[in-house]
Amino acid sequence: RWKPFIQNRVENIQQLVEVSQWRHCPTNSNLTNPEVLTPYHFLTDTHYTDIPEVTKDEDEWVPKIQSTSHLVKNWNLRQRLIAQWWKRC
Repeated sequence: RWKPFIQNRVENIQQLVEVSQWRHCPTNSNLTNPEVLTPYHFLTDTHYTDIPEVTKDEDEWVPKIQSTSHLVKNWNLRQRLIAQWWKRC
């Protein structure tokens, strides 16, 4: 369905972030929507000069992270694997 790079990135995100922490960004509020990225829009569209509604109330959309210990464990494991790989080379 996706190219390998995108698929791997999506899998990483799904492993690191709980589904309950996901938030929806409507297409018309998505500043990275390639359909509207033209120089004209940057100059005239308030989309790029005003703060989007979705970002105004952080408490409403910013996920609250209870613990990062699983991230630290994951990072330490990756570091050890990389170090072992380099020792073999």
